[in-house]
Amino acid sequence: MESLENSKYIGTTERGISKDMNIRVPWGVIAGKSFGDSSSPPVLCYHGWLDNCNTFDKLIPLLPQDRYYVAIDMPGVGLSTPLPRGMFNSYHDHVALIERVVSHFKWKTITLLGHSMGANVFGMYSGTFPEKVDKLILIDAPGLFHSYASLAPRVLRNTIELHSSFYENPRPRTRYTYEAAKAKVLADNASLDGPAADVLLERGLIKNNDGTYTFARDTREIFKFYMVLTCDMCKEFAKNVTAATQHIVADKGIFMKVQGQRKEEIDELMDSFTSCKACIACRRATPYPFDKPRISSRGYICISTAQFNLIQFITFFYMFYVFAVIQCISLTYINNKMQLSSALKL
Repeated sequence: MESLENSKYIGTTERGISKDMNIRVPWGVIAGKSFGDSSSPPVLCYHGWLDNCNTFDKLIPLLPQDRYYVAIDMPGVGLSTPLPRGMFNSYHDHVALIERVVSHFKWKTITLLGHSMGANVFGMYSGTFPEKVDKLILIDAPGLFHSYASLAPRVLRNTIELHSSFYENPRPRTRYTYEAAKAKVLADNASLDGPAADVLLERGLIKNNDGTYTFARDTREIFKFYMVLTCDMCKEFAKNVTAATQHIVADKGIFMKVQGQRKEEIDELMDSFTSCKACIACRRATPYPFDKPRISSRGYICISTAQFNLIQFITFFYMFYVFAVIQCISLTYINNKMQLSSALKL
């Protein structure tokens, strides 16, 4: 994939760090990129809502290189083919898609690394196919997204009406200069800075013949899913997860926002992950000083942090520094004196 002319970011494939790939599916292809030796233990990476697999471009090169990383675009974003016209979208469909990818590679077991919506898909997949997932890493998401049963009729109706209007009243795709497209991304995502926007736009824009750009995403991707998962349903999926599980939570991210609105349900859901090894709460600034980890009643590990602009954190993969470009997240440097277990050894 050639880099966009006005972008300051050169993609990982163009720099020889990754290889572009396409996985055949009945409606077209699931596009993505791979890093490393395909004979190494696999790590599948899934991005958040309306992002693309470039989300992981800054992260993967800094992870241990004895793994085979595959990052894919969701259907209808990045370079992946949109779902067929007339079809709807749901978490259930994404779980089926992940199983297609796993079957394509003939993987017996796999580590899953997901951000936001991608993390929620992976939590549901891990509860559906528990024997296939050995480690589950969830960034700024509970691992399953629940709603209320009372909302199901309204959600279904609204989604059907939105889709009907989309087909009955088609609108031309908006065209932007590169600068205008970047300004829109920054306006819609306050946590992103200019370089981070360039990373996502390198795979998130299509250049038109007149030199303008359109976003490389299916308009239907902004519609809500038509199926509601209740908290009880989500808890059953979580209880079925057997993989060593780690949550990484940003103090100003989506997870904390949702938890503030649904604290009791989120706490019950988190408690349902019986295989959870650690939950790291990453903070820009702690409300009180402490030099040692504190274990909260919900199992969060709160760690002293200092303020940095780039993301640096500890995950399953030993102790390392990570500069990640992840939408809606601004994790910060975790005191490198804190020694946490490597999930690869759990």
